[in-house]
Amino acid sequence: VLLVLLLLGFLASKDYRVPHLAWIFIISSIPLGNFYIASVNTSSWLISGIGSFWYFCLLILRVEKNNQRYAIVGAVLSALVALSARSEAAPYLLISLIAISFYGLRRSHLLERLTYLIVSGLVASLSIFLLSTSMAGRFAQTSFVYNDGTPIIRSARGVFMSNIQNIPSLFLGFMGGAPGLGQQDTEMASIVPGCVVVVVGFLLLGSLVSTSRRIRATVLFVGTLLIVIPIYVFQKSSLLVGEEVLPRYILPLWVLFLGLVIYERSFEYSRSQYVSMAILLSVANSLALRQNLLRNTIGIDAYSVVDLNRANEWWWKIGFIPSPMIVWFFGSLAMFVSILVLTTMHGGTGGIRTPGPFEPSAFKADAFVHSATVPLRNASARSAL
Repeated sequence: VLLVLLLLGFLASKDYRVPHLAWIFIISSIPLGNFYIASVNTSSWLISGIGSFWYFCLLILRVEKNNQRYAIVGAVLSALVALSARSEAAPYLLISLIAISFYGLRRSHLLERLTYLIVSGLVASLSIFLLSTSMAGRFAQTSFVYNDGTPIIRSARGVFMSNIQNIPSLFLGFMGGAPGLGQQDTEMASIVPGCVVVVVGFLLLGSLVSTSRRIRATVLFVGTLLIVIPIYVFQKSSLLVGEEVLPRYILPLWVLFLGLVIYERSFEYSRSQYVSMAILLSVANSLALRQNLLRNTIGIDAYSVVDLNRANEWWWKIGFIPSPMIVWFFGSLAMFVSILVLTTMHGGTGGIRTPGPFEPSAFKADAFVHSATVPLRNASARSAL
């Protein structure tokens, strides 16, 4: 499913200087998102659908007719994929529509606005309908019990104070921190979340110097919901961070959040910065893949094992099946090459700011050829000083 959406994203944005959807998924999905996207878990479709929907909605508002048809198909398909996967897709789609409407609707032309309003209206109507049915029952659950059937009863104030202090651990779960992958049974080495945190921190700090208040407000809106929604669910159910509500349930919002950050400033980084991000993400992905292979071939307790081939207990004995070490090597290599290709396609601007994606002179690829001669914003003001 994700491959189809990535192809539509490429076709819709190929003539425009916007970040590739694959680049957004790579940054926001290592390692937790990759684990679920490649699985048969329903979270795979939810992450793929929500993570792509907002991107196609933005392209509907920005691209011309020939490319817009791919964006429309991508938006409708990604919405249907998400809604067919899990109940929380409906509120996530509505959040995405609110964010994108505020983010890009104002500067679009009338025809693009009309097309977007039609698509978003259909998706919003279907989402609201599903929210009013039993499909959204997960969000309505108000109590949980211990394994012996005893209801969980805790002080509301104590639950809130504990969760507000520990909510960052939920976000670290996106990046490979506790409780680990799967059903909290595949713990990652500390270097995995360490590498991803450096990349995410760099991107977030870079977004603070954006010149658009509207974009900063949109990112702040989604970032606030990333905190408020799990806190609300925890509070309503008397749960603490790490119980029942796992990071994968709000991972789609994380993809939306980082995607908005990347979308605005994707072409303002130098080549060396891109290479640094590529190396860190490749290391994190490789180590996460190895740990996952270790968990499913030998056991997570076999920390001293170096060669996954020699001691594997659960692997196919058929001759033509690649060994665990080959899967690890080529899986790591494939991700590294993918990141390298995407960073090369994005290129580097040497730290010089290019016009933002909502400026007409920068959005068309052939118009961007002349962007080097466009003065930087406030250049006259700076020279006057």
